Amino acid sequence: MLKRVLLVAFLGLSVTFLAAGCAQEPVRTPVAGPDWSRGALLGECSYNEPVALYPEGDGQRVHVAWGRVSDDGDYLQYLQLDATGAVARKVRLPLPVRSPHRVSLLPDGEGGLVVCYISGVAETRRLHSAHLNAEGAVVASAADISGEGPEVDDYVAVPTPSGIEVFWSNSWLRTRGLYHLRLDRTGALVMPSHLLVPGGFDAHAQYGGDGRVHLAWLEEPGFNEERVYYAAFDAHQRTLGEPALVGSFMLKPKATHYGPVLALSEDRVYIFWSWQFLAPGGLYFGSDYLAGEGELHYVSFPPEKPDLARDTTLLLRPDTRPRYRPAKGTYTYSQLAPTGPGGGQLTVEIRPPEPWLPMRLVTLYRERGEESGLGTYLVCMPSPALGQRDEVALGLVLQTSTRTRTSLQVGVAYFTDGAEKGYQLAGRGRSATVRPTLTVDGRNELHLAWLESAGFNRYRVYYASTSPEVRRAMGRLGSDDVLAAIEGAGWAVAQAASIAPASILWVFLPLVLVILYCWLRPEAHLAQRQARWALAAAILLHVLGKLGFFPGSIAQAAPLADRLPASVAGAYIAAVPGVVILCSLGVLVVYARRSERRSPLASYVVFAAADTVLTSLLYGPGILS
Repeated sequence: MLKRVLLVAFLGLSVTFLAAGCAQEPVRTPVAGPDWSRGALLGECSYNEPVALYPEGDGQRVHVAWGRVSDDGDYLQYLQLDATGAVARKVRLPLPVRSPHRVSLLPDGEGGLVVCYISGVAETRRLHSAHLNAEGAVVASAADISGEGPEVDDYVAVPTPSGIEVFWSNSWLRTRGLYHLRLDRTGALVMPSHLLVPGGFDAHAQYGGDGRVHLAWLEEPGFNEERVYYAAFDAHQRTLGEPALVGSFMLKPKATHYGPVLALSEDRVYIFWSWQFLAPGGLYFGSDYLAGEGELHYVSFPPEKPDLARDTTLLLRPDTRPRYRPAKGTYTYSQLAPTGPGGGQLTVEIRPPEPWLPMRLVTLYRERGEESGLGTYLVCMPSPALGQRDEVALGLVLQTSTRTRTSLQVGVAYFTDGAEKGYQLAGRGRSATVRPTLTVDGRNELHLAWLESAGFNRYRVYYASTSPEVRRAMGRLGSDDVLAAIEGAGWAVAQAASIAPASILWVFLPLVLVILYCWLRPEAHLAQRQARWALAAAILLHVLGKLGFFPGSIAQAAPLADRLPASVAGAYIAAVPGVVILCSLGVLVVYARRSERRSPLASYVVFAAADTVLTSLLYGPGILS
């Protein structure tokens, strides 16, 4: 009977693992933070850039679009999500495109949409638009709305009551400039391109309640010297107010920038920008930065007083589990974590250089005198939710870290009265998360999309929301959860099996001792005092050998050790091996009580096997990760 049960269990697990191996990645991510749903996998795109995301005012439908390059042709992928976040419609837009990217979706005011995008390669990159009805069918399209001039590198389209204001730019040094054109509410060109700011590029804009379009852009007066400008644009007169310099930064070699992006509250303008190093410095440029490091800066000021702008760096703790506190505000959040070092003192120390790394600064975040994180911070890729409310919500990417690993996650930071209010983790993926797109509907529910790398020029698109309907639907247990749990358990067993042979370091001598004793006393069993003493000596030798061969670097791989405060982590790390030994002794006692005539050799093998299995299961994932 037992054999049949084991056979059925084995066959069931085999079929399940086979199904898990043939299936795609889990379609939902874990919950990242309070008030957010799990992330739902929508599909794949071909460009490392934000996807287009537009929720309708009542939140009952969300529209998503991105560009795709594939073996069967280039196309624009369009999706409609229902109120629960499920894909209700997925179509390829029948538009003649080539390498379409920088896609945006805007409402036409009558239930339809206008989709804008860049199509073409090299010198043929032009700006296009198309009009979609409420079901996503193409009603009309414009082959080229940018007109004569250089190729289009970037643009922003801003809906207004009278039409759509488009600001596009070329980034090449000789032809660099910021242009303006106007579309009607259906995406048709009504005012051709006009050079607005010579030398300007990478613009972002929002329409304000004062009837003006607030505009931010970059200029580069010197090599890698970036300046951030702001001005208000009068759409009726097609005139730009006096540009104001509100920020600047040096874009070092091997670095890229994101932004500037502009957000509006009821009485303030916010402008965000960030930079990130793509490769380490050191030998060639004398820098101490590492690949992936970056910072996010912002300024805030009343619209009529840009001279009050002060450059501020947004600091976020690298905690994988932020310390949330109850909070309320314009958006539908219930908890926020504090930004910055967290109420303690931010200190910086110079650590000795490793043989393979240059001297660098390491930031220590301290709260109440306890070290809660170690490592340089990374905050970048800002994406504000459009609209004008009492608060500003900003999607971003931040690096979280523990003592053994780091990861990139998507977060949302909130700002009010020109300062930070708090933040949440909003999206968590199985790999690095990048390029968030944050939007808001008429109920002040946030909608978020982001990317995860899936290979060369392949990125998975995920979607999450604070909407109660989406959270409820995404929170249900599904087959992907079962497969993910089985896959995780199988991977943990495989990791444990890979390090189990290391136990021979502390098992070998005790095993030899017991074998010799049993060879000299073939009739020995645990009912005899001498046999029990021999078994105790072997166990003692086992424990001493394990402690001797168990270095601190391995001991720190104990589960959850990297998430505990430093004040208790040391005691926890020291206690885990002791608990493992006590559990192994418990298994031995249960085994020995079944018969007093157990062999010392078999008893030690049971103890050593239990210790090896528990040690491998507990420490294997931490060591290999």
